[in-house]
Amino acid sequence: MAAKSMEDIKDVDLDNSGVFKYIQVQVTDKKDTSKTKIIVRGYGRCHWHADIFDETKEQIDKKSFKLVPLGGGRIKHDDKKRDIFIYGYSQAYGPAKHEDSKELIEKAFPGYTVSFSYDGY
Repeated sequence: MAAKSMEDIKDVDLDNSGVFKYIQVQVTDKKDTSKTKIIVRGYGRCHWHADIFDETKEQIDKKSFKLVPLGGGRIKHDDKKRDIFIYGYSQAYGPAKHEDSKELIEKAFPGYTVSFSYDGY
């Protein structure tokens, strides 16, 4: 079911463990363009960054919200060590602002060590 309110849209949705691609997306309310937020999505099942964006568009009501991909990269998520490392870039969307992703992920995963680098692919 597609999210129909800004509050229904999770800030972060990541796979529990592994290395996978991720993207940042800006979500804007079409009726009130002053309502906007950045979200982070990352899934190992998606081969390309664009696949993650396509899946994200299915999760959010397109009639109510405009979605714009801001960039991407990769995430190494070790749930046993409670560690998340953000790095790299998306060939399709360019690099995400990893410091913004770090901030959102730290809120969504309290008690985790979250770090980032712009190196690597």
